[in-house]
Amino acid sequence: MLPMSDKLVHGSLYTVLGFTLAWARLRGSRMSHGALIVLGVFLGLMDEYHQSFVPGRSSSTGDVIADAIGVGIGYALFMLVFARWLSTRTVVTT
Repeated sequence: MLPMSDKLVHGSLYTVLGFTLAWARLRGSRMSHGALIVLGVFLGLMDEYHQSFVPGRSSSTGDVIADAIGVGIGYALFMLVFARWLSTRTVVTT
């Protein structure tokens, strides 16, 4: 796999994590936006740390950076697109 495509895969996967964390925030998580983003970056860091012990795998700072960028992009996109859309919907409770 080409080095740049590896970073794109990391960023893409962690974009999904960023979406998930932002969705949790909108669904009532008491954690702040910053704490959720830090949690996503921490998970990327721990994933890379874990890979350093797996035979045939390696960890890199570049992967952690790609993970962090992915989390940020996913979180921001979700908040920009879906938060605005969800705020325009009326909630009906019975």
